[in-house]
Amino acid sequence: MRICIITNFFPPITIGGAEMVCHQTALGLKKAGHEVYVIVGHPHITKKDAPQKDYEIDGINVHRIYPKIPFNFLPMSYNQLFNNSVEKLINPLVRALNPDIIHYHNISGLTLSAIRGGRTADKPSVMTLHDYWMLCPNNMLFTNNTSPCNNFVGKIYCHNCFHKYDFWGNVPFRQRIIKKEVERDIDRFIAPSRFMADRLVEGGYDENVIRVIYHGMDIDTYRKNIRPLSEIVSEMCSVAINPAVALEILESSDFLVQFAGHLTIHKGGEYLIKALHQLHKDGEKFTLAITGSAHPHELSRLKDMVNKFDIKDNVIFLGKIPSSLLPSLYARADAVIVPSIWYENASVVVAEAMIAGTPVIASDIGGNPEFVKDGYNGFTFKPKDESDLALKIRTLMNDKPLINTLRKNARIRADQLFNMDRHVKLIMSCYEESIAAHLRG
Repeated sequence: MRICIITNFFPPITIGGAEMVCHQTALGLKKAGHEVYVIVGHPHITKKDAPQKDYEIDGINVHRIYPKIPFNFLPMSYNQLFNNSVEKLINPLVRALNPDIIHYHNISGLTLSAIRGGRTADKPSVMTLHDYWMLCPNNMLFTNNTSPCNNFVGKIYCHNCFHKYDFWGNVPFRQRIIKKEVERDIDRFIAPSRFMADRLVEGGYDENVIRVIYHGMDIDTYRKNIRPLSEIVSEMCSVAINPAVALEILESSDFLVQFAGHLTIHKGGEYLIKALHQLHKDGEKFTLAITGSAHPHELSRLKDMVNKFDIKDNVIFLGKIPSSLLPSLYARADAVIVPSIWYENASVVVAEAMIAGTPVIASDIGGNPEFVKDGYNGFTFKPKDESDLALKIRTLMNDKPLINTLRKNARIRADQLFNMDRHVKLIMSCYEESIAAHLRG
């Protein structure tokens, strides 16, 4: 089958887990013998920093478009749902590629014009849902930097949005425009979690056109990348951290906790710091390794908390590291903590930790409980409850045999949920449904 993927971001430029998942899916489809082409906008990246117009990565042909008006410069109004230059760029590319199906991934930065660009080619289309863009002006269903939104249907004004870059006054009108556009042209939606599918139905979408398909990962390659920390630490540490010091801290830890991801308030890092403070007061020994890029304010806030609670000797900030090195760090950890306070859809950190065979302790919110089976491959805890989180961490600290059992179960569950061959079969089934539905009109 000839497949055209249209997305915001694609390697070598990656912003988050959604782009990595898109790349993994493209590789899985290619490995299964399908022709895969990618159209990418990198809408928040300048032309100077982005790849040139066409390039190839991992044997996949990527067509880079440069919208006349970048997303960041669109007025904060109705126009942020449409960008005519995107439509004019995508349309001839889709016509030239002549795919059997179009697969949209994270396209909010390309706007609905990305879908319009593929429309006149009259091809069946599917869309993978990485966030809540179709329901919420800030993509996240997260309000006032503190709480997940549980009343988004029919809400007229969202003045407390986490981000306001996609905000404009009449939210129900915005939702109706998006719904009209996507329902007209998207034959099937792929939700990476049941939670996401349920929110879409709650927002008025037809459950009969939604398929829950968990992410597919190249598990074998991922596990082959697991190496001793001594082999990777020089590549892993930022210039602010001495590699030898980092290696000694990580290797000598009695109990190594890993927190990974872009450091923003919705990731809940403060509750992990508070939980570890409780454990520190009780004399527990541990090391927390924090990896990932960071919002400057959040990084400063967490460092201030670490100093305030006198646990600076227990915490190491590794900064952003190459994704290829994460498997080794996850595998060394005794637990990976995902303390999110927003509705996680299908956390890539959870998936990668499970593949590496590491117990996950995750907040019981969004899609997390679908992947972390409490007491089997990790634990869940009440969001924003540092005492509950501390209790779950302490349970592992005091039971090394339990850690080994959870490690084994994590690998088993990862093989069940994220197997790429299974993922591709489900994706192909969804494609075939979409083609049939498109022919029926």
